[in-house]
Amino acid sequence: MEKKINRGKIIKKYIEEGLSDLDFHYGGYQGDVWVFERNMKKLTWYVYIYVYRFDPWQITFHLGTNVPGKIQVHAHQVEGVKGNGDILGYWRYQDEESLIEVLKEMTAIIQSKGIDVLKKLSIPEKISTTDVMYHELYLYHKELAEAFVEKTGMVSTGYDEKNLKRWFDYIDSRVEEMSKGAYDTAAKKELLEMAAFLGEQIVKYKEGWWRHEIMPNREIFCVLYKQKISKTGKVDVLINVLSLLVGKYLGNSREWLEESFYEVISEWKVYY
Repeated sequence: MEKKINRGKIIKKYIEEGLSDLDFHYGGYQGDVWVFERNMKKLTWYVYIYVYRFDPWQITFHLGTNVPGKIQVHAHQVEGVKGNGDILGYWRYQDEESLIEVLKEMTAIIQSKGIDVLKKLSIPEKISTTDVMYHELYLYHKELAEAFVEKTGMVSTGYDEKNLKRWFDYIDSRVEEMSKGAYDTAAKKELLEMAAFLGEQIVKYKEGWWRHEIMPNREIFCVLYKQKISKTGKVDVLINVLSLLVGKYLGNSREWLEESFYEVISEWKVYY
C-alpha cells in the first residue's frame, strides 16, 4: 500500500525556508505546480516545483521570470544538474524524510547556480512574443490556421501520436530554417499560422477552447483543454502555443516544444 505524505505542506515549508534569504515567498498552487516568487518592482523571479505526473515520487524544479519571450529553464538545463530520478533533472524520494533532503538539495542548487540563471532570464530578448502578435492570433486564429493548411497541405485526421509526429516533423524543420533569418513580419506571421493550426487541432479534436486575457502589462491568447485527473474530476490546462513556438525559434529543442502537445493525449493523475 502506497504511503501517503502531505507533499504540498512539506514543499511549501522547505522551499520557502530554503529561499527566504533571497526574498522568495510562496505564490500558490497552480494545477500541478507549487510556485514561489520574488517580486522586484516590475521584475518577478519564479521557482516552480513540479511533481512528475506519472510518478508522484519524482520531483523537479523550473526557473522563470515575467520577462516577455523568456522560457522557463528546467533543472537539467542548469549546468551540472542531473538529479537521481528516472528522468534527467528529476529527484526520486521514498518518504517524508527523503523528500525533505531532496528539497534541501534543490534549494542549495538554486542558491548556488539558479540565481545566475534567473539574472540571465531577466534580460529582455529582442525576439519575443508581443501584444500585437497575440491580438492578431485572437482576431484571426481561424484564418491563420486555414492559411497554414493551404500553404503546407497539412492534413489532420485526429489528435494522436501519428498526426503529432507529422505536424512536428514539418514545424520543427521549418522553425529551424526560419531562425537562421530575420525575426521580421513574415517570420512572425508564419509562427502565428503554426500557433493557430496547433491550437485549432486541440479545439477540434479534444474539446479545447481559446482564451483571451488582457492583463495590466500584457495581452495573451492561449488554448485550453480539460485533462482527466483522479478524485477531483477534470482540470483546465493552458497551453501558450505562440510562446512555445517563439521559444523554439530562440533555440529550444523539439522535445521541449512537443511536450505540452503530447500531454494532451494522455490521461494523467494528480497527487497531493
